[in-house]
Amino acid sequence: MPSFMLTTNVAVADSAKFNAKASKLMAQITGKPEKFVCVSVRADTPMSFGGSADPCGYVVLVNLGGFKDNKAICGHVFTLLERELGLAKDRVYVEINAPNGADYGWNGSTFA
Repeated sequence: MPSFMLTTNVAVADSAKFNAKASKLMAQITGKPEKFVCVSVRADTPMSFGGSADPCGYVVLVNLGGFKDNKAICGHVFTLLERELGLAKDRVYVEINAPNGADYGWNGSTFA
């Protein structure tokens, strides 16, 4: 159940295109089928980073079983955000979570 959740104060001109790219990235970095990837984007959200309302973002990545290389994954995410939304790497935090299957539900039950 890989998930990519972005909150940002910038507009996302083509949300379908961005969501598709984020979804493919999550499938690639987790090795899980894209049909299980969930992408959520909250754009144009009032927020600040370092006391400034300049363009910024906060990303939460979730994957049962964790990720293999957090530094490399962050690099891929920062590149996506910079290319697609113009978000500078020093204006974004990325939170990486690897919950237990018992902590997440889907299809009427949990993953454990």
